[in-house]
Amino acid sequence: MKKKAAPPPPAVRWHVRAEGEVQGVGFRWTARREAASLGVSGWAENAWDGTVSLVLEGPPDALRQFLLQLSARYPDARFTPPSPSPATGLSGFGVR
Repeated sequence: MKKKAAPPPPAVRWHVRAEGEVQGVGFRWTARREAASLGVSGWAENAWDGTVSLVLEGPPDALRQFLLQLSARYPDARFTPPSPSPATGLSGFGVR
């Protein structure tokens, strides 16, 4: 008898702000590529104060990996702690 695979963890929504050198360096477009490779949905948007707002949806492990990969590519970026909420069913990743 085959063992059933565990269901994937439920998707969550995180609001995160990236600070530091994150505008004018391709950050949002890199975020879009990383999100696509990890199955993360949401969007990235430049804010008036020089930060980038990120809304992310997906399994918590994928969201953590997403932030780790962005941190590795942009070592001068700092991320606020995620503000979690229930996922709303976003699909794809947009740049605003």
